[in-house]
Amino acid sequence: MRRLGALRFLLSVLIINLVARESPIFCSAFKRWLETQNDNLWTTGGNIRRGFVVKSSLTFIPAKRCTPTEIILKFVADFNITGGDKIAVGLSGFTSGACDNEAGRSITAELDEPSFLDSITPGDLKLFPHSHFRGGYREGMVQTGFQDSRLVFVVKPGVHYTNGTEVVINVDQGNYLKANCGIDRNGNGNFTLAVQAIALGKWIDYLGVKQPLVPAITNTIINESTAISGGCPLTDATLRLQPPIPKNAGELTIGFRTGCQLGPFDNITITLGGFTSGNATDKAGRDIPMGDVLIKTVVSRYDFDQASLEFKFKSEPIFNASWTEGLPEVEKPGYNESRLKLTVNKGYHFKPGVQFDIVLPKKNHILANCGTPGDFSGIKIKVNVKPDPTFPRASRDVEEIGFPHTARGSIQTIGDGCRSFLGFCNGNGRCDYCLNNCICNKGFGAESDIFDKRAKARDCKGRVCPYGPAFTNFKPKVLVNKTSLLPSGMDGYRQLPSESSVGPGGLVEQALGGRKLAECSGVGTCDYTKGVCKCPPGFGGSACDRKDCPGSKGGLDCSGHGQCLNMRQLAMSPDAMPLSNNKDGFGASGQYLLAGGVEASPRTWDSISVHGCLCDSGWAVGLGSNQTQETEYFGPDCSKRRCPSGDDPMTRMIDETNCTNVTAAGGLGVGRWGNKCHVDCSNRGLCDYKTGTCACFEGFFGANCGTPVSMTTLPKRVQRDYYNADYNTPFREAKPLY
Repeated sequence: MRRLGALRFLLSVLIINLVARESPIFCSAFKRWLETQNDNLWTTGGNIRRGFVVKSSLTFIPAKRCTPTEIILKFVADFNITGGDKIAVGLSGFTSGACDNEAGRSITAELDEPSFLDSITPGDLKLFPHSHFRGGYREGMVQTGFQDSRLVFVVKPGVHYTNGTEVVINVDQGNYLKANCGIDRNGNGNFTLAVQAIALGKWIDYLGVKQPLVPAITNTIINESTAISGGCPLTDATLRLQPPIPKNAGELTIGFRTGCQLGPFDNITITLGGFTSGNATDKAGRDIPMGDVLIKTVVSRYDFDQASLEFKFKSEPIFNASWTEGLPEVEKPGYNESRLKLTVNKGYHFKPGVQFDIVLPKKNHILANCGTPGDFSGIKIKVNVKPDPTFPRASRDVEEIGFPHTARGSIQTIGDGCRSFLGFCNGNGRCDYCLNNCICNKGFGAESDIFDKRAKARDCKGRVCPYGPAFTNFKPKVLVNKTSLLPSGMDGYRQLPSESSVGPGGLVEQALGGRKLAECSGVGTCDYTKGVCKCPPGFGGSACDRKDCPGSKGGLDCSGHGQCLNMRQLAMSPDAMPLSNNKDGFGASGQYLLAGGVEASPRTWDSISVHGCLCDSGWAVGLGSNQTQETEYFGPDCSKRRCPSGDDPMTRMIDETNCTNVTAAGGLGVGRWGNKCHVDCSNRGLCDYKTGTCACFEGFFGANCGTPVSMTTLPKRVQRDYYNADYNTPFREAKPLY
């Protein structure tokens, strides 16, 4: 038979030589037939030499599913490989897409020829060594799980690999080729290598010129390949409840699209957190055994070839289903472990890329415990593929994934979602869908904010106002927002800090003196549209936490005749009333500061909140020598002015301006030697405290009324008191008579 085949082949060559000159069209057609005969000779053991790939391997870096991968092909052949030869790799399970059950792109232009190697025009594939090869990639089909994806390389002219030489081709990671599913080590025999080499062809003398026939092809399974971790993709996971109302039984529709083949007894587990078969109370519902859950299955995006149409006519459903009830939680969706389990019935087989829609009718009484958002993390799905010797496949499990995290996945919002009364929290907070309450951001009504929760709506619309120690611990009457539905005791007063932060009797707690922190310090009114406190007269500061000094007008404190200082500053000022002998400047009681400046006394809560005036003076004020115990300007607002001081001219041997050893007003200090007392108008006139001028009594004159008008006009008693017995020398200049 071999000799007969060879003879037939030589006869064909002779006929070509005889006819070609007369009919080029016949020649071209006959050449194509001859190519098929060449293949026949290869497969039937003709005189064309068989070739073998001694060893081959594929390495994937990184070896992780759905990650752009560098592909390294290595092989050794027992024949020469030269320019024009083609190398094809069956890259089963790879895609250039996004692993989302949609086909990617081919990195080449496709031709019409059906040949395995001629179906790709190499050109755009990034590879190394690019000086030796050109390459292309053809994307497989979703329905096959990309089992028909392939690479093709063409050896550039002038390149030559002798037999036994290792050929290495690196396909760059920048081509974004990736494994659609995880792949076992050595690829379960799915990676193939084909080489079309001129060295394997038959050379003939055609029209006087020696040339090869169409090169022969050698096919082999790649010996070694890297395992790729991961499962298969799952996309288009959707959940719809009609009507989307919590605690109300409705029709639940669950959709998904698998990236793996499905066969009998494969399991699909859908975690439905927040769903219950009970009545959405604190009591869990019941488990529903396999087969008792009513479901309807709709299949779409399926390649309905003749072999797969039979499932339409099966009496058994595609899936059997069971329900496992989770556990409830207070004020949360709860039921985190509620699960719907689907098992594929015997006789059903589905290709990758099938879209399933599972409909659970209202009769199942499976309902949402409370509202949930569209990105709810409690809805998840996973697929477990079981080995089946009657249904060979390379598919992997689908690892558990949340519905919103799948490509084109979505969950219908259930419940009001802070829509109707809370304006979706106005962009300043997030919605607790379960309780239909806003959880506001800091500064817009967060739980850590201090504000009157009875007055401010909980829609996060307005800003809260600054806060400070409350001047009073009474609770002001306010109009409660009717839509807030807030519990009582939310009046904006808060005892801070808590015991857990500083412990009972902590320093800050002592400094507040039992006072609570309050919005606008408990005396102002908050304008929530601006977050600004409106303070009553006499109060200032951003939180109305400053008790202003009296007499503040036109931007001037203390009537323009003093400094406005807080209680701590006043207590530490040596010239502030009441005067003290404490040289360190602390108040005699030491109630504001201890050594080291630590606040200690419960009576110091107002030390920086309440302010008073330190009035100005035209003379030195204090308890020291040449200092006066009174200020020039005085009064709470420093609006009064003392008159010039002087010794009373009508007293004998007494100097009223001498305050040595005299206790100052307030009883906290004693004047030292040379200290002065202030005597308005020398006790011989009336002081006008508005102007600081004296109206002298009759017989006295001068700014301080300290000079008599005439001694001769004075009564003898007055003259005797003022002068010595000789009536010539003033008493103050004479020696004492007693």
